[in-house]
Amino acid sequence: MSRVYRNLLQKDHYKKHLSYAGTHGSIDLRRALCDHLRETRGINAAVENILLTRGSMMALYLAFHTIIKQGDVVVVGETNYYSATAMFKNIGAKLITVPVDENGMVVDALEKIVKNKDQGGVLNAASSQSNYCFPEGRKAYATVMPC
Repeated sequence: MSRVYRNLLQKDHYKKHLSYAGTHGSIDLRRALCDHLRETRGINAAVENILLTRGSMMALYLAFHTIIKQGDVVVVGETNYYSATAMFKNIGAKLITVPVDENGMVVDALEKIVKNKDQGGVLNAASSQSNYCFPEGRKAYATVMPC
């Protein structure tokens, strides 16, 4: 095994296979995503507008730091994804938890919370690290609820 590895390292093409893609991700994959978005969603995205991350945590980090400011209110389920909660706290967001049941966030409790807020956001990470998934009606309700 070490002989095969050593032989591979002596050739120039090893860099392509043993390193990360560019900082924006694989150009071929970004082109394919542009084609897919155009064909399935009617979105004419340019390759330069597509950013691929090396994992979900980096994607969440970039998204949260882009849209959440210190002091913003973020509503999460009691069984929220721990790493997301840690990121919210690191940004300085004020967290409010909502009870969850076997079907996810209890939207009646969610509605009471958001009625008293001028603005904020709701992280609906249904089925992320838990065993529940919003039923279709509850998911739609929570998605369109103004906050």
